[in-house]
Amino acid sequence: MAKRLSSTMLLLALSWPVTGQEGADGLSSALTVCSVLADIPAVTDCKLNYGSTEPKSVDAVIHMSASEARKSCGMIVQMVKDDGNFTLSRMGWRLRILSPFSSGSSALAVCDF
Repeated sequence: MAKRLSSTMLLLALSWPVTGQEGADGLSSALTVCSVLADIPAVTDCKLNYGSTEPKSVDAVIHMSASEARKSCGMIVQMVKDDGNFTLSRMGWRLRILSPFSSGSSALAVCDF
């Protein structure tokens, strides 16, 4: 059984290594975000969606309620920005927190970086 994660637990679990490199490209920054999220036990999957037909996104499957996902989504985006990384924002990336109960296809929360 997957562990359920609250937004408070998420803040405690993250030790954010994303650095504010203005020259870093969006893909590199998105990979870093995904790598950090993937180290959290309640995150069952993290992938990058950067096809040409949809907005680019970091898609994280996390076992949490929809209300916790909405809180966590904003907190994760803010942590990235607080660290000085605005590359994802400038390039139109999003964070999508997906439900593990819908095979990762249903978004519990979506936030723009």
